[in-house]
Amino acid sequence: MPIQRARKSIWTTRLLIGLGVLAVGYLSLGFGALGFGLGRSYPIDLRLRWTESRLLVQHVNPQIAGHPDPELSKTHQAMQQLGGSYPPWAYATGLVLTPPLPWNATRWYAFALNALAAGVLGWWCYTVLGGAGSIGSWLAVAAAFAIFPIAICISYGQYSVIVAACVAVAERLLSRPAAGRQMAAGLLIGLACVKPQLAGLFVLALAIERQWIAVASCAGYLAVASGIAAWLAGSSPVTMFVTSMREAAAFSFLSHNILTHWALAVLPFETATLLLAVAGFTAAVVLLLMTRQRSRLVRWSICAVVAMFWAYRKHYDVPLMIFPMAALLIAAIKAPSVRRWAVFLALGATLWLPIRDAQWELAAVQIADLAVWVVALLVLLSSERTIRGRAQRPSYAN
Repeated sequence: MPIQRARKSIWTTRLLIGLGVLAVGYLSLGFGALGFGLGRSYPIDLRLRWTESRLLVQHVNPQIAGHPDPELSKTHQAMQQLGGSYPPWAYATGLVLTPPLPWNATRWYAFALNALAAGVLGWWCYTVLGGAGSIGSWLAVAAAFAIFPIAICISYGQYSVIVAACVAVAERLLSRPAAGRQMAAGLLIGLACVKPQLAGLFVLALAIERQWIAVASCAGYLAVASGIAAWLAGSSPVTMFVTSMREAAAFSFLSHNILTHWALAVLPFETATLLLAVAGFTAAVVLLLMTRQRSRLVRWSICAVVAMFWAYRKHYDVPLMIFPMAALLIAAIKAPSVRRWAVFLALGATLWLPIRDAQWELAAVQIADLAVWVVALLVLLSSERTIRGRAQRPSYAN
């Protein structure tokens, strides 16, 4: 037995070192591109959100005005005429996440905000594995930062790392029943709803958990933010919301969700979108109800996986998969088995490989992601007792 434990420790240490090297390299590339424009990379999404914020404070509706930015690259010239496709509250949130400062100031503001978000995710990963020993905790951190789409997200100036960080802090706040913590958690989920296709299911999870203060706090934030955006844009929240649904059709073909392409191959956009949304919502409701008395980490892993398939999704949205990855690692370390480690490594392979947009568009890659991520979720559901039994938080299930 001591020999077997020593071999496992050596294997885990080697995995930690390998992922650590990847994590350092990936984060360097991501932050280097965001702050300094390394190579050909440019934070195009940050630039688009910055343009929208500048329009909004000038009382111009970004959903109508498009992105009149003479410095847009040739690859994104079409965005000059295309209006924004976000719901109204996202534009008000964008004033905080991408303020209409001078461009260089906004760029470094985004650098600092993403660095803070990355630090929060690292802290969350380390503490969530607190019952698995220091190597397990550091392995969780390395595995998370070795997710290549995190580097892509940061380099583009996208919001997905910030969204994941908000959800992570909300998860921790809800671990102890207190009205103030629920309210803060709801506000963070509302902030995360700047990308509703990613964070929307976590609002559903709050409702199924009967965290009504958090639900009310989230709803209140979205209502107020929508009102602010509509007032600045000279429109109404309802009109802006309907417009966002219509404008989203222009980007559907760019989705890395294979289910989107399968549905659009046989159905018009509105029908395909509604079908996927209803199917994903229904699957999430069923799974969340089945696990209502179980670990929140498992429930929120359900939200993360379903969020990958119920709507439009790009490679930079994948950082949300940090939740099922951490849950799988807990199960693999606390109750080692070939099956759990194999699934953890398979999940990791879909996230750690340094593939870019062109490779994510391949049907083979998208089908592999669908298969591996669904299997990972099934293994999580079967390992729930192990995950719930982690040492540092025995009262985790609510």
